[in-house]
Amino acid sequence: MVNERTRLASDYADTFRRQLDAKIDGSRKIMVFLSSRLELERAQADRMAKLAKTGASSQSSADAATSLVIEHQRILTETETALAQELVRLDAAAQGIFLLDDGSEGATAQRSLEMAHLELERAKGDLAVAQAEAATTQDVADATNDVHRKQSTALVSAPPDSIVWSLIEAPGGDVRAGTPVASWIDCRILLVDVPVSDVEVALLSVGAGADVVLEGERTTHHGTVLLLRGSAATLGADDLAAIAKGRHPGIGQAIVGLPADPAEIAACPIGHAAHVDFPDIGLIQVILARLRL
Repeated sequence: MVNERTRLASDYADTFRRQLDAKIDGSRKIMVFLSSRLELERAQADRMAKLAKTGASSQSSADAATSLVIEHQRILTETETALAQELVRLDAAAQGIFLLDDGSEGATAQRSLEMAHLELERAKGDLAVAQAEAATTQDVADATNDVHRKQSTALVSAPPDSIVWSLIEAPGGDVRAGTPVASWIDCRILLVDVPVSDVEVALLSVGAGADVVLEGERTTHHGTVLLLRGSAATLGADDLAAIAKGRHPGIGQAIVGLPADPAEIAACPIGHAAHVDFPDIGLIQVILARLRL
């Protein structure tokens, strides 16, 4: 649009100047013609005045000749004035100011070009703002994608010296947040689930000692009671109460923790049966407690 209006403005300026040049050239020719005719009319008026003085001609003829000289002088003066105005308009056109015959400005094409330039600069400003907003939006989108990527992927690591017990989800699969993907066992923490009667539960206390011999071994491990639960307690599938030998309804539970032994950690005897004895209580104490003595 700017290029088209620039071409139109240039064509208008060229046409305007050519028209002024033609008018100026015509005015100059008319002035030459009027000057020559004015000289002839003045000579004729002088002759008629001399003839009127001698009586060879009437005074009215001399006055008519003089009046004709004055009229042509007026026309010549108007032509000179018009020529001067046209020269002024030509100088103004060279500076980009196009004046019409009535003195009003006729630079419609130039104003249209200026408006096109203004619209172009406004469009450039809008484009710069849009580009800045696009860059900001892209930065936000990149940051959001990065946060989404970090939140949607996570590295799951089991503790050192632990054993992966079950793999719930296949590697590389998609899972929802909160969904278990694997279970592992930390062999540095060995717990023994001991079925005990409610009487023994009442006689034991957390922190009491326990002697544990794993099935197939002769070594006695000295553990500590960590948890006691009576037979009335509800044991769910996620509890640590495994179904050991001799387990039957009405039996409570004691959880015994064993100290971390490098050899036991390496062997990790998960699911092995064990014999557990509590040295702090004996058979006599159990009988007396049952008899409530």
